[in-house]
Amino acid sequence: MHIVHLSTARALPRLREFRSQGLPITVETCPHYLTFAAEEIDPDVRFKCTPPIRSADNREALWQGLADGTIDFIATDHSPCPPSRKFPAPGRPVANAWDEWDRAWGGIASLQLLLPAVWTEARRRGHTEQDLVRWLCAGPAAWLGSPDRGAIRPGNRADLVVWEPERSFTVRSEALEHRHPISPYDGRTLDGVVLRTIHRGHTAFEADGVDGTAAEVPNPSGAAPTRFGSSLGRAVRRRAGADALYVHADQVVGQPAEALRPMLRSACGSQRWVDEMLAGAPYSSLANFWQATETGFDALDAQDWLEAFAAHPRIGDLESLRARYGRADALAANEQAGTREADDETLERLAHGNDAYEQRFGHVFLICASGKSARAMLDALHRRLGNEPEVELRLAAEEQRKITFLRLASGDRSS
Repeated sequence: MHIVHLSTARALPRLREFRSQGLPITVETCPHYLTFAAEEIDPDVRFKCTPPIRSADNREALWQGLADGTIDFIATDHSPCPPSRKFPAPGRPVANAWDEWDRAWGGIASLQLLLPAVWTEARRRGHTEQDLVRWLCAGPAAWLGSPDRGAIRPGNRADLVVWEPERSFTVRSEALEHRHPISPYDGRTLDGVVLRTIHRGHTAFEADGVDGTAAEVPNPSGAAPTRFGSSLGRAVRRRAGADALYVHADQVVGQPAEALRPMLRSACGSQRWVDEMLAGAPYSSLANFWQATETGFDALDAQDWLEAFAAHPRIGDLESLRARYGRADALAANEQAGTREADDETLERLAHGNDAYEQRFGHVFLICASGKSARAMLDALHRRLGNEPEVELRLAAEEQRKITFLRLASGDRSS
């Protein structure tokens, strides 16, 4: 049995009793239960979560549970939501602060801040980096049954983080990576600056310390503070399965709408999506650009999706893909790299599958092909042929969103 996001210390004596009897129980808690106290937050809706944040005494008892091993590890219970679910709609009457609290979404998005939030509170209580390894790495890996993770040793997966535990920064919600950057940590100073994240031996994130909208990071030397936040200037960030860098700041920040239109039109396919995005240009930061990309997609309807779908080549038809992207051969190859090594039989089956799909649904089969083999795409096509049209339309739209983000991340300027 596994107990998720434990918030109440009242359960700890019973859990210790069960453990003493040899019962197979594991327990996790969350960073917000270890950081905040109910006496400090009422009734700010950013702190609303389920189960709720409890008293300062309860918080200290949870820390004791971590120290003595009653609680095995820490997880985020990452629970984001759009602002409309967290805050009252403009113009809607609110009887009092508790009325607003009752209506608000109960969840906290804290995935990005797990390490610094836990480290900040842990070191105040005398804990060390080795305790963090147990709670954030070894414990979760053991529970998941993943012996190749959770420790640095030969043969293990190279999932690593490079950080500076002695440096501090101030959280700014607008600088977070979350799609909807709402955070109870906003304005809070945390210890531990993440400089680089490595996934399977490849850099997934690297901060270069240049961002005019992010939080300040004091330098131990006493020099002027550097900046740390979401866009991080030329930060090296990759989408899963993609080798493409994010759009560079000089491509979008400060650029007028018409200068951005060719790149966006080529990547998005839908005129409405482009228009929705350009309404926010010029962008003051990369964070604003990516937010506009998300909100623009949310505004699309079925006709907009179909327009975007029509701009896509068929899966397995590399010549069509190259024709669309002209000189952008590298991008064309990367989008369907898995089909380049496919045998003739698989490509022929993809062609027949595409025919059947288009006859059933009236648009091309869409799948974010990065990192997928031709066989995997063929299997997905056959599975999705059984969907109802309404379901498949939404699935295809979500694949369109992924593809577009990867194209924008590739700095696609072809048209």
